Amino acid sequence: MSKLENRLSRACGRPLTVLTPFFHTHSTPVSLVSVFYQPTDRRKNSFKASVTSEDSRRSREETTVQLRKTRKEEILHKRRMGGMKQGVLVDVKSNANKQDTSSPSNSDRVTEIVRLYYSWHHSPTSVPLEKLTDATREMRRMSTSRNAPYKEIVATGAIPFLVRFITMEEEDPDLVLEATWVITNLTSSTFTSKVVECGALEPLVKLIDTGNPFIRENAIWSLGNIASESTELRDFLLSNSFIVDKM
Repeated sequence: MSKLENRLSRACGRPLTVLTPFFHTHSTPVSLVSVFYQPTDRRKNSFKASVTSEDSRRSREETTVQLRKTRKEEILHKRRMGGMKQGVLVDVKSNANKQDTSSPSNSDRVTEIVRLYYSWHHSPTSVPLEKLTDATREMRRMSTSRNAPYKEIVATGAIPFLVRFITMEEEDPDLVLEATWVITNLTSSTFTSKVVECGALEPLVKLIDTGNPFIRENAIWSLGNIASESTELRDFLLSNSFIVDKM
């Protein structure tokens, strides 16, 4: 056997007895390409149709976007449901269940709380700040329930009062904490633009400098929710000089 045949036998992995008769029965030169090369189209047809690289890339992008959305929703849900340190919230799970069972009355309760806000607005001395704080705390707890009454909070005109409350840190830090928490939950819902329209941006930015870490955290969360809601809100946020100065 020639060296060429020996090399071909080792390279192709075919037995020597198979290759040798083939070459000895051909009197004319045989092209190695024609013997061992199979046309690309024929080889492609021998395989099942597979996903193209473009389809694979598009699928990866869609999966990545969906995972990011899911992750964001999980984080926001934990933020709404999770209790802060030092016992700001008690037994969140039982509280959430309690709110779910009483969800039909949430709308009425929101209306009562906003009436209290209006009473304070017309006569501040007639409503103690402690009572405002307790009412806002109840609203915050409702906003952390599975069926949070965001629509009712917006419809009853509560947001302007909440914005007013977050400027009252010197008078009552607890009221500011509860109000910023409700605003944070609202900015994680579909009513983010309503919070912006009621002028919450500037007081939220000012709260970044507060010495209360919980209030500061709520303010930062709210601003982050606003910026991530849409490019329009992000650009609007960055177009304000008081925000640029803080950055």
